[in-house]
Amino acid sequence: MDEPTAADRLVSYLPKFNRKERYYLIRQVLDAENPYAFDFGLLFKSEIEDMLGLRFGQQLMTAVDYHLDWIHACLYLARNGLNLDELPPTLGRRAVDHSDISGTQEDIDMLATFAKPEKDFVHMLMIEAKGTGSWDQKQLKSKVKRFKTLFAEENLCANGRQFVQVYFVFISPEKPSSRDPETAKFLAERTIHLPMTFRQKMFYKTTRCNEQGVAMADGEFWKVLPEEVPGPPYQR
Repeated sequence: MDEPTAADRLVSYLPKFNRKERYYLIRQVLDAENPYAFDFGLLFKSEIEDMLGLRFGQQLMTAVDYHLDWIHACLYLARNGLNLDELPPTLGRRAVDHSDISGTQEDIDMLATFAKPEKDFVHMLMIEAKGTGSWDQKQLKSKVKRFKTLFAEENLCANGRQFVQVYFVFISPEKPSSRDPETAKFLAERTIHLPMTFRQKMFYKTTRCNEQGVAMADGEFWKVLPEEVPGPPYQR
């Protein structure tokens, strides 16, 4: 039996860390037959393929709220040819800035992997989404910093050969922006943006207030306010 390649290991290891209940709930609700994925709709998939200028192969895995720590672990294990059932007591010292293993819940909203027609290569799609709220500047800067560390070229190669290509997709009514130069550069050069589809332009929210209806964090009263969806209308 041939030794598994780095791509084989990555495809095998990613689902083994995927223990977030939202994925299993969605998969169960959709009656998904694939134990590791719920397939993207054809329209959604083709939109992303057209923007990237490529065609994905078979969808291998889907995950929701997948921790960035888990991605680091899977890439490390895959490129170093390590088996999950034969691991040493430790796998190394953490980076000084903890950008590899942070020990936090920092995650990607959705992760998907696809086969490539060429053998031993995987496409990895990283999707971040934002609906009616704005992109949090601190969170955006933190995630981009970790993306740059996790997906540095040397982390995507084994035996001098690249085995995975990573794409970043941001889905929201308006394109994300950042006041931080390095974050803004990454967003401009490494990401694509897909407008989020809403079936309505107006939502409503509850808020705390005082007896006169003035919004207050510690208000003893509450009310309902309209909230318009940002960005231009989008039709699929």
